[in-house]
Amino acid sequence: MPATTNWKTIAALHREKQLEAIPSDWLVPEKQLQSLRDAAGGRLVESKAVQRSGLLSEKELDITERYTASELLGKLHRQDITSEEVVVAFSKRASLAQQLTSCLTEILFKEGIERAKKLDHQLQTTGKLAGPLHGLPISLKDSYVVKGHHATVGYVEFLRQPVPDSNSALVDLLLDAGAVFYCKTNLPQTMMTADSENNIFGRTLNPHNTNLTAGGSTGGEGALISFRGSPLGVGSDIAGSIRIPALCCGIYGFKPTSDRVPFGGQSEYPFPKISLPGVTPVGGPMANSIDDLELFMKVTMKQRPWNYDPSVVDIPWRDLDETPDKRLVIGVLPEDPDYPLQPPVRRALNKVASALETAGHKIVYLPANPKRSAGFGARIGFQYFSMVGPDPDTISREVGEPLVASVAIGVHPFSKGNFPVSPDLDVPEKLSRLNEVRLEYSKNWQETCRDNGLDVILAPGAATTAVPHDTYGNPVYTLMWNVLDYPAGIIPFGTSSKFEDAEAVKATAPFDPDYIPEATHDYNHRNVFQTASSNLHAQVHSVKREFAATIHFVFQSSTRDTPKNMAHLTTVSADHQIPRKDDPEYYPVVQGYQTLSKLLRVNRESRAAALSFYRVRLPCWLTKGASKIDLWTLGTVYYNPEYDFLHIKQDDMYIIDFIYKLKVDYDPHRIGLRNLALCSNQLSGSGGHGLYSIQPSTISLASMQIFKDVLAALDEVWFVTIQTFGRQLAGRETGWPTIEKTFFERSFPITAMPLSFDRVIADPRPIGKDLSNLHVLRPRFLHYVWQETLDKIDIKLPNIQHRFLLAFSPMGADDVIYNYDDAVRWLKKEDDIWTGNYKSDGPFSSLGLTKTPAAELAGFRDEDLDTAVRPAIGFWLFPVDAFDNGTDQKDCDNALTEWDVKDHWPELVLLRMAQ
Repeated sequence: MPATTNWKTIAALHREKQLEAIPSDWLVPEKQLQSLRDAAGGRLVESKAVQRSGLLSEKELDITERYTASELLGKLHRQDITSEEVVVAFSKRASLAQQLTSCLTEILFKEGIERAKKLDHQLQTTGKLAGPLHGLPISLKDSYVVKGHHATVGYVEFLRQPVPDSNSALVDLLLDAGAVFYCKTNLPQTMMTADSENNIFGRTLNPHNTNLTAGGSTGGEGALISFRGSPLGVGSDIAGSIRIPALCCGIYGFKPTSDRVPFGGQSEYPFPKISLPGVTPVGGPMANSIDDLELFMKVTMKQRPWNYDPSVVDIPWRDLDETPDKRLVIGVLPEDPDYPLQPPVRRALNKVASALETAGHKIVYLPANPKRSAGFGARIGFQYFSMVGPDPDTISREVGEPLVASVAIGVHPFSKGNFPVSPDLDVPEKLSRLNEVRLEYSKNWQETCRDNGLDVILAPGAATTAVPHDTYGNPVYTLMWNVLDYPAGIIPFGTSSKFEDAEAVKATAPFDPDYIPEATHDYNHRNVFQTASSNLHAQVHSVKREFAATIHFVFQSSTRDTPKNMAHLTTVSADHQIPRKDDPEYYPVVQGYQTLSKLLRVNRESRAAALSFYRVRLPCWLTKGASKIDLWTLGTVYYNPEYDFLHIKQDDMYIIDFIYKLKVDYDPHRIGLRNLALCSNQLSGSGGHGLYSIQPSTISLASMQIFKDVLAALDEVWFVTIQTFGRQLAGRETGWPTIEKTFFERSFPITAMPLSFDRVIADPRPIGKDLSNLHVLRPRFLHYVWQETLDKIDIKLPNIQHRFLLAFSPMGADDVIYNYDDAVRWLKKEDDIWTGNYKSDGPFSSLGLTKTPAAELAGFRDEDLDTAVRPAIGFWLFPVDAFDNGTDQKDCDNALTEWDVKDHWPELVLLRMAQ
């Protein structure tokens, strides 16, 4: 292209080329795009812009929303899905992300799909994988060079140059591992600001709120991954360029140390390459799950990266126990008084520290010390940058294009600042003294870690949450870890609230934004916290590098592992509470049934994988198994909507509000409620307070429609009957003389407090005799009320499968079963009672008692107890038709009825209990 061509013309021509790379049937009409942009004030994720666009099929939505990169790889390797299907799905979603957020630079959809087809063919014909990342689409920051495509790094000048004819080192490594590249992502002019804007591709918008910055310099990746247009992305970081977009867009990002991930072959600036002393840029992963960060690091290390880039240290990956059984010592970085934390960030940091302490870890609140403050570390970094980079005016003259806003106003490390070494010294002496200052800073941190025995440092990712465009400010809380060369990562943590964070704060540091609670509410800023692995000295630093990835898991598991801990972390913002007349802190009461073998297999593989499998983490009052009111506990239910059954135990119409909140607030993958368990409390009769009592005229049309939509999406409904009688002589031990005949049904499953169940299988026990005269409360009453409820709200659900859940619950307070020993103790007690009542040589015989009159009448024999079916701890599942005796069963009384269900052999779900 002629050197005299105007920069605007060059940029416009390249944007046209970029648009042409998107298939025409993937382009959304501008009028519809504007509607998607305007919905919910620019909240593209919250307003379900992808679903509303109609661009992706149901299967493509499933591929892009339901799975992590690690899970997709499993499906690809098992050939449950093809690489072509996965690449097409993410390419289509990325194309929509580009149309709504301007997150892409070079579009490689066509060649990505072609490579996917070749990989599919290879696997189908040879059974061999191309590598550990076989068929997985990965997005790349624009600075990574892909042969045959520009890597402009945001400068129009680079479009005048020939396209590269070789790949970056990391690109070659990932290709050899089987990855598929399908797009590159946007970044800022100079790559040294927190706003990803340049004169070629424009400004990248935050999909959670387009009024906010997506961060930089890897902002295109942050926006694309947050939009779920990429399962795994690669960025680079020299002052926070991975972590800032991660915290702005609410995703996970990890900055490793400087010598582990290949960085060679990156695109250079359009002037002689800058060599940065003291602070080294690094490559690292960005994703929607913590497991995928570790996946990237593990695969990269196991590909022997030193063979691709000579600057990488020859240290292979070391597999570590991903659930280290130790009490961590966690240091909390003190707030820098020169860069005070805004209220939402301070609240988040305190809550996480509190939750980790509750989880059993030791928290050390480090005292303020100017020699190791975040601000001082950042000033060291800024001075290094000032020694190698031209000032903004020079940049503009060199590249022949104007500066974008964030660069022009000086929000970048080339700006002058209060440097630790006099800027008037000549370069050799200044660099020597600056190296000494950096060494002393590192030594102070080394001593702090050593003296306190720290394993991890907990720190804010920034003084602020995501902020409006061009107002991000100084990246002091990220840059300090680059200066120290510690691995560091971002883990998303909730949102701010104008009610909880009501104090307005005036910024004191140059360029930093003010905190205005009303604006926070409008923008729905996202909170994050950052972890950094503390390295005691050089040798430990190298040995503990894999530990850095594990630290992320430790934080996630510690803060999400138990209901007790989750109660601290998932409090609903005051403006999003589910209403209740008598309690503003209302939580729904739920009971989760986890039943599929897949869940148990994932659990055994790793707790991290299990947490990923549990797609919904719902704050609630928990009940477990044979619940009693005094056993409720405030916590969190973990469940996967596709597999687990949610048992909502509210006995009034607030169930509608709960289902709405579940759909809107606690289902990030928008799977919806698929499986529902209901008992008489939820359904009730005409005089109750359950679903049956709902009067449609009293419910808003919007709420009722959402309720209908949720019900219409259900796959299965279970009707739960937990009986406190049904295993022995009626009336003798239960106090319910409801049937004259003696019955003895030891096979009747017993429920207990834990909620982790084994797979669903046909009951393997010889229970035919018991099934021929099974004693159950009128079960079809619940089905009748359900159908009546559906008729009342005018909805038909012909495709839902209905089943009965049946189990026996011990009644006594001392009989509640929590673990294996409790179960053994209870069964022995039951044996003693039955032996004493029934057997002629039982313990009661010494009192002159033999068989009870009822046992005599029933013709009970001593061997009946000896040969009885082995008890089961769990529950039965029957089809609805098993209890159809031709009666309407409209009334629900406490009378046991005898049923012959041997032609409807039940499935048995066994409880898994700790020894």
